Amino acid sequence: MRHASCIVAMTGGGISVRSGVPMFDSDNMMWGKYDFQKAEMLSHFEKDPSYHWIVAIGFLKTMLRAIPNPAHIALANMEKNGNIKAIVTTNLDHLHQEAGSKNVIEFHGSFFTSSCPKCYTRVTTYSCVKKFLNFSENELEKIFKQGREIPRCKFCNAVLKVDIPFFDQGLPIAKAFEVERVAIVADLMLVIGTRLRMGPIGLLPNLVKANNGKVAIINLSETTFDKKADYICRDYAEVVLPKIQNNLLEGF
Repeated sequence: MRHASCIVAMTGGGISVRSGVPMFDSDNMMWGKYDFQKAEMLSHFEKDPSYHWIVAIGFLKTMLRAIPNPAHIALANMEKNGNIKAIVTTNLDHLHQEAGSKNVIEFHGSFFTSSCPKCYTRVTTYSCVKKFLNFSENELEKIFKQGREIPRCKFCNAVLKVDIPFFDQGLPIAKAFEVERVAIVADLMLVIGTRLRMGPIGLLPNLVKANNGKVAIINLSETTFDKKADYICRDYAEVVLPKIQNNLLEGF
């Protein structure tokens, strides 16, 4: 890391488990009794937007309780010290930003803002649902199923949607190009808390290697990139990253 000129960190759900945010992966997309993937399908949203908002409110409750853990803080400090140039994350919890990281690319969008699909007006998600945060899922079901209170655009009255892409629509082209550019110029990528099994994010380490960069993996379980990785560390990110940060500062 001391010899690398452009280090990029790529983080997945594993980095936020210590902060109290459950991890999604390709084997488990359930949020309680709700299917998170179903909640983020355009085809289902058009039929029943209440499902999307019940899941969104439940997830937002969890994120509002979560705080950055030592792994998030170490990455923010390493960015501040000039070691890390950018963080690409699939997480929706905003914990990197709360820890102080500035150059964060949210690969799957942001859960903290919501937009109108017709006129593109954008608002904070919290402002849409703050009056519902003390409601149970059963209470929300009764309210929303009756067609009342679903967050709507104040200008055109369309149902709002959280700013993460629908699974059946794919990522915006601009976002895909942004993360590709970051991966191409990286001479070292730290892959943290992800098995690299979900969608195009798993292809980014290949771009790093194709341009003669190196890949270091910090993850408790095996990943799909282990055989190609230059370094593998099977340990908790909240343990490893603060040690790396300290060693860089002390010159070890």
